[in-house]
Amino acid sequence: MTLLDMLRALVFVFMTNFLCSYFAILKEMSLTLQKNDITVDQVVDKVQCVKKSLLKLKMEKELNETIHKDVKIIADTDNKIKVTYHGEMIGISAQQNREKRSQSAKMKETCAETVNKAILQVKNAAMKVIDETVKNIDDRFESFTNHKVIRAAAIINPHNWPTDNEIDAYGDEQLTDIFNHYQSILEARHVNLSAAKLQWLELKRLILRKKEDGK
Repeated sequence: MTLLDMLRALVFVFMTNFLCSYFAILKEMSLTLQKNDITVDQVVDKVQCVKKSLLKLKMEKELNETIHKDVKIIADTDNKIKVTYHGEMIGISAQQNREKRSQSAKMKETCAETVNKAILQVKNAAMKVIDETVKNIDDRFESFTNHKVIRAAAIINPHNWPTDNEIDAYGDEQLTDIFNHYQSILEARHVNLSAAKLQWLELKRLILRKKEDGK
């Protein structure tokens, strides 16, 4: 195998390792968005978690561990550089005969440079992919996650609720935002903000009682 062949093999393997981790992260967001019963705050949480996971994958230590997973680069006693992936041989430097033993050190150095070149090439490509993905996620979801009404909808999830002592006032501001957004529709149906807040308080207390009864 020539050094060029080794470079291509290493780039392929390193990039494959990166893409396995990359798509595993994106899969979680895809599966979440496919659910019929997904809530707004769950979407917001998942988007933020996916972004954090991608940025973590971009970090030097994490990215190095990812692309090197199951790859072994060995310099054996014959001064050959062997590369294995999942135990399978994918590359080996040209064998040194006795007449060329004096060049073995140079060959090992050249092979090491080839490996480093492959690593750098894949890391640069991986970081570019992550940056573009995070940007696209922001472009796609920023208006959604930052919308006042969308964020206000998180009050519906009881998991976000505070303790009993703070529950009475919880969500009133967000409820007002929702009411103001749909004011014309609600008022056409004879719904006013005071009545909505009263019903909201009754709902919170009812759900808390149900939770207490279930303990």
